[in-house]
Amino acid sequence: MMKTERVRILGIVPYEGMKYALQKQAEPYETIDLTVYVGNLHQGAAIVQKSLPEDYDVIISRGGTAELIRTVTQLPVIEIELSIYDILRSIKMADKFAPNYTIVGFPSITRSARILCDLMQYPAHICTIHSVDEASSVLLGLQQQGCRIIICDTITDTTARQMGMNAILINSGAESISHALEQAVSLCRNHSRLRAENNLLKQVLLKS
Repeated sequence: MMKTERVRILGIVPYEGMKYALQKQAEPYETIDLTVYVGNLHQGAAIVQKSLPEDYDVIISRGGTAELIRTVTQLPVIEIELSIYDILRSIKMADKFAPNYTIVGFPSITRSARILCDLMQYPAHICTIHSVDEASSVLLGLQQQGCRIIICDTITDTTARQMGMNAILINSGAESISHALEQAVSLCRNHSRLRAENNLLKQVLLKS
């Protein structure tokens, strides 16, 4: 990719704090044109459907929202993955309040949580969900079992608080956001290089 070529990124994030964090991490990249909207799950997917695909090169999102966006667009979707450190920070916070906590979230969150808990030998209870409705039913069951704290993603955090449960939202750290931006830029550079090589081959074939 030429140095002057811009990378047009559409960010769809679940909460305002991540919007500002994504914008801040993108500031050092002179070639990035970033547009960020706040929208979780179906709201995020709806924003993508209303956007013109030719206006962007790549989409950055997180968790279940990223999974839904992949079903409504052909643009590549880079996921802001929650790192082990992001989850560990939330677990340490929960430990200060009560030992009886449960980690609830979409697969992208619970996969990392299981790895961390296995490595650190934490006896944490982990529940994987795949929809908002499933989050409500899982939380209701945990509430009836006397679970005091939920460590979770954005949609579960909102649902838990509506039910009067204590919730700790797992925030994406600066490292996770920066890594997603680097992946997006790298992907666009590779695609640009491939397009240039294909155009060169076409020209060679035409001349021959």
